[in-house]
Amino acid sequence: MNPRRPRRRAAAAVAALTACAALTATQAQATPTQDVITPATKFYSAHHNDRWWQPITTAESHDNGRTWTKRPHLLIPELPAGTTMYRDPYVWRQDERWRMLVGSALDDGRAAAQLYESDDLEHWTYRGPFHTSDATTGTGPVGWECPQYATFGDQGVLILSDWTPRGGPSHTSVITGQEKDGRFTAATALVPLDHGPDFYAPALLKAPGEDRWLMWGWAWEARDDAWAHEAGWAGVLTLPREVSLTADGTVAQRPARELLALRGPRVLHGTGHVIRTQDIRQEAQPAPPTAQRA
Repeated sequence: MNPRRPRRRAAAAVAALTACAALTATQAQATPTQDVITPATKFYSAHHNDRWWQPITTAESHDNGRTWTKRPHLLIPELPAGTTMYRDPYVWRQDERWRMLVGSALDDGRAAAQLYESDDLEHWTYRGPFHTSDATTGTGPVGWECPQYATFGDQGVLILSDWTPRGGPSHTSVITGQEKDGRFTAATALVPLDHGPDFYAPALLKAPGEDRWLMWGWAWEARDDAWAHEAGWAGVLTLPREVSLTADGTVAQRPARELLALRGPRVLHGTGHVIRTQDIRQEAQPAPPTAQRA
């Protein structure tokens, strides 16, 4: 069995990538007057079934994401000292440098998001734990998968997916606070990001040219493993959400505004008898019961 997930969700392993297993750090694009496409770099965990830690590596695409070529050697082949579980890179650009968080579990029982920094996406410096769970045994998850980080001015939002060796993926949590010198200090308690059972490993992406954060989640399913393998795919991504931070530090979510373009004219259907003239957009009222003589 894959040590990462319990059998109920093992079917999702046939999917090429989960929501957080890879991230495009440089967008592949061509200008209207040029045919040259900027290479896209994808960061992901090199999966192994026999252990909890997965080295970090990359692949490049030169055809706008249609095909990918893996790098010949692992980008980060070894995990930091004192780490037992290690995977799921998240890369973003901040203050003229590249930064990367990797989900992990520490040998003292704490969960952690590990921080790396780079000037060129190729050479990375380990900065240490960006944030860890409570050190008291039994008060937090054993590990965090798929850490994601968004900034709103001097405030930060850290999204974490809770994982345990026995139960596998559990749920997604969020915490707000501030960063100083590569360390995140929480200002609020860790709270659920989503209360549904099928929203895990979300990925953040800043809307191109806008100061707006978008988020997709991984929605797994309960299909039989054989069915998923026969189909060749498993799991889907949720519709995108916009993530924002309110004045009191609450993380707010709403459907991405682009989804409004999917809506057409609204049509209501109903059955019954019309008993008075109303706006056709309002639901028709059912007819009153008919009295019967004895």
